[in-house]
Amino acid sequence: IPRPPHSRRHPGAGRDPVPGAGFGCEPVRTITDVRKLARELGNIRRSEVSIDNQEFLAGVVCLAVPVKDELGVVRGALAVSAPVARMSVADAQGRVPALRKAATRLAKMLSFGRGAGRRSRSGNRP
Repeated sequence: IPRPPHSRRHPGAGRDPVPGAGFGCEPVRTITDVRKLARELGNIRRSEVSIDNQEFLAGVVCLAVPVKDELGVVRGALAVSAPVARMSVADAQGRVPALRKAATRLAKMLSFGRGAGRRSRSGNRP
């Protein structure tokens, strides 16, 4: 993954938080400790919400929720991102219900949920 030229470097920059996984780290908030990363991933799995508080790119906040099929299998994710001046972490957390609703609707449109919205290859409903 190319790193933005304007991101700030910190003492742990360039260390792989997961050896061999190819993660580098640039912005100051990037999680570089393997145990902290494992805890964060566990929290994301439990809450089904991921928030990037300027971890990948300084000045940008992101929020993501899973898009699941009818069996609960994650098929993708729906995310929003904005400059921190327009969307704080608290603002992002307040948008979780709307993003989850949109992810559910998207899953149905993609036929990941109870067949609603299913279309044939021609684009017409069966």
